[in-house]
Amino acid sequence: MRALLAILLVVALFMTGCAFPQRSAAPDMLIVPGERIGPFKIGMDLGEARKIAERFGPIEVDQLGGACNESGRGVCVTAEGFDSAETPGELNMVITDDVQFKTANGNAVGADGKVFVDEFGQPDRSIPVISQGTYVMFWDNLGLGVSVRIDTSKVVALAVFTPKPKE
Repeated sequence: MRALLAILLVVALFMTGCAFPQRSAAPDMLIVPGERIGPFKIGMDLGEARKIAERFGPIEVDQLGGACNESGRGVCVTAEGFDSAETPGELNMVITDDVQFKTANGNAVGADGKVFVDEFGQPDRSIPVISQGTYVMFWDNLGLGVSVRIDTSKVVALAVFTPKPKE
């Protein structure tokens, strides 16, 4: 009986292992500073970005055509950014508080803010947002913003935007 169970277990493991490559790939959830958060690419059509955001749950559209999911469940997409040369109707900044989006090193919302300094170097600037109990580290030349809670040092949101040219 044990031999039969062992054979069945090996067959089950083999079949399961063989099935993994045939499954459809998980959606790309990579954060690339200055370029994208998952499928949300800087410069893409804002309407297309809103449609993708709806996959993460209901969205609320703002007056400028941007949209946000519920907190902790996706993204905010907006035509507003930090660049004076923004193109209306294009995605100029994407913000997330969703833990499923990660950098190449696996860093995400919920991590200690220090890991982003380890991954990207010292930020260009850091701005306190006392009313929210956070500070935001900006890597302007990379197109990355990281919002960190002052009391816990944990990342609460990430933003990707068009990088500012080096002066």
